[in-house]
Amino acid sequence: MDKQVFDKIEQVLTDILATHTDIYTEQKKNIFNNEIRSYCLDNELARDILLTLVVNDVFLFIDTKDYERVERNIRNCLSEFDLYQSDYTRLFEILKISDELKKIRRKQKLKKVRNWFIGLLVVALIILGFIINYNSYYRAERDVLVSAQTNEKAFFISKAEEYDSNGLPLVNMTWYEVINYCNELSIKNNLACVYTIDEDGNVKADFSMPGYRLPTKKEWLWAAKGAKEDALTNFSGADRWSAKEAAWFIENSSEIVHPIEKKNSNRLGLYDMSGNVAEWCWDSTEDNKRIVCGGFYGNSEKYLKLASNITHAPDSGEIYIGFRLARSYVRKNVGVEK
Repeated sequence: MDKQVFDKIEQVLTDILATHTDIYTEQKKNIFNNEIRSYCLDNELARDILLTLVVNDVFLFIDTKDYERVERNIRNCLSEFDLYQSDYTRLFEILKISDELKKIRRKQKLKKVRNWFIGLLVVALIILGFIINYNSYYRAERDVLVSAQTNEKAFFISKAEEYDSNGLPLVNMTWYEVINYCNELSIKNNLACVYTIDEDGNVKADFSMPGYRLPTKKEWLWAAKGAKEDALTNFSGADRWSAKEAAWFIENSSEIVHPIEKKNSNRLGLYDMSGNVAEWCWDSTEDNKRIVCGGFYGNSEKYLKLASNITHAPDSGEIYIGFRLARSYVRKNVGVEK
């Protein structure tokens, strides 16, 4: 085989190397085959050699350990040609040129792997940051996070009223007893207490602390509405259920208290916000009474309206008044001594 054939083969491979660095794709390989035919119309032997190189793994970018196998295949495929040993030597020099394409693909693969790794690392860091942030807030099993209202802050509230071993709401507790209950539960869970009580029995609240507390009237109402500004306010869950489906009141309660979570919840998954037992809130009135929201099992439907509330002396408990817990949406280690 004369020098012109080798020169033609080497020139075609060099041109391909310069202009088709992504030739390993099936589409580009087909284009390359067509270009071989176009370049080598004047030399059938050169065309056949180049096409043989393509067919026999050169552009499948084999691993280095398989190079001898490819070389052996090339020799077998070219055995029909009248080639001298010097021709084989020259031919495999050309094969090494084509092998540069394999190196290009390896670099491109490494670049893709690197980009994927960087992308996955960024995603992992974002997820890790979310987990760290999520875990920095104490969440009890029954906590529901209520989104912030305009000019207010998000907060946690219990999905149901506090209850006893029979699943019945805790009742007959004074407002002061509930305050102490909140502090004791905060201490038990290593959360800084919201409430401080002075020697005269006056209660002060620091809502920047992560401990348990009573919801404010505004928070209670926002949660009862399902954190939706235009929600129906006939009773909690009125946008989803009838009164009998959502609440225990005089028409379906037999005028007794019932276990928690037996009626349907509102859109936030909060049960018994209306009916069953009324609930203490934090807010006080000018005469030092405390707000009680929600209505109870002995009320008629009109008293379930969310705008309705009563006041009650904080030092007196009732069989129809219970409470549910709330917590400020602040990090759990705030205010806790290390």
